[in-house]
Amino acid sequence: MRPAVSDARALVLSSRKPLFEAARARFADEIEFLDLRVADEGDPEVTVPSFDHHRKTLEITDRLMARRPFQHILATSESNLGFAAFLRSRYGLPGMGYDQALVATNKWRMKQRVGKAAFPAPRCWLSGDFAAAGGRLALPAEVVVKPLTGSSCKGVRRIPVDEALSLAAEGTELFLVEEAIDADAELHVDGVVRDGELRVALASVYDRPVLSAVGSTRVSMHLPLDDPRHTPALEAAGRITAALGIPDFVFHLELLETDGTLLFNEIGLRPAGGGIADSLRHFHDVDLWDEYVRLQLEKPSGVRPPLGAGPRDICGVIKVVASAPGSERRIPAAAELLALPGVIRVTQGSPSAETEVRLGSSCGFAQFAFFTLADVRAVRETVANIERLSRLPAS
Repeated sequence: MRPAVSDARALVLSSRKPLFEAARARFADEIEFLDLRVADEGDPEVTVPSFDHHRKTLEITDRLMARRPFQHILATSESNLGFAAFLRSRYGLPGMGYDQALVATNKWRMKQRVGKAAFPAPRCWLSGDFAAAGGRLALPAEVVVKPLTGSSCKGVRRIPVDEALSLAAEGTELFLVEEAIDADAELHVDGVVRDGELRVALASVYDRPVLSAVGSTRVSMHLPLDDPRHTPALEAAGRITAALGIPDFVFHLELLETDGTLLFNEIGLRPAGGGIADSLRHFHDVDLWDEYVRLQLEKPSGVRPPLGAGPRDICGVIKVVASAPGSERRIPAAAELLALPGVIRVTQGSPSAETEVRLGSSCGFAQFAFFTLADVRAVRETVANIERLSRLPAS
């Protein structure tokens, strides 16, 4: 995609996401996009072993900067956001730098920045500190262990505290330990910060807390303005995003609700996955992927706060989990889903959904069914119908 009117060039850490591809296509006449890919073989100029500080990767990006200088670096997913920020810092390019990105890509740094002062959060420890102080801590019966980096719940487990202490004492890896919270609900807020100001924030709720629902069909419902959780969620988003100290970003924030109190869980500085960003674009006309590309290209904001209260009914997206090989599940046809009450649109999920399910990812979805329904009970009935359609017939 060579521009017709400009010599500007952007290095893209490609992940071939359709929503990203559609968003950047709007700038094809202004920007030359140079796609860097991860693969074992291919064009040696633009193919790297991994999107990290691998010596060969840096040799290739340095050579590209020398031969075909680029002015922007575009991250396309959670998995390469940190490396994109590192390259911006390495080459002195505009946008989010490495130190800034650490507060979203390193869960320990994230909890230090947000959980200590800005907003209540579950207690947490680095595994080495947890092992050293375990006998002196007043610990819950269970804790959650997490890799320091990663997304989609990969490698995240809720286990007995004694098991976590044994893992930490082995000292073979560094990980995060959090006290386990029996959440009544898990909310998420998605939006945009520009020039340090929270410009757009949209609150939603999962039908179940994510960690307890990995590997199953799930729902994200956008909260109407009269929902009692709506205002507290937006207030939390304002405090948490301000605490990050970053002037410009798109975000996906997750909050745990327990006994009517909100706790900070995690924040990602990119559009939400799992069909959520597409759902917000469809129902609220807020295109987070377009804004994400604009930010990284230093373009003016294209997002505006949604007008009015949005749809009067409950709306959102049902994420139909993929079937791993050997399972007793099938993937319903789009026509079958569209025949269900309230389902108005169906799109394909991730091409690697089956692999994501095997890896324990929370985003192993084969299809996204967008809906408007009168109440939560109707949503549950639609999910039950999808589960019925997904069962293989008895042999």
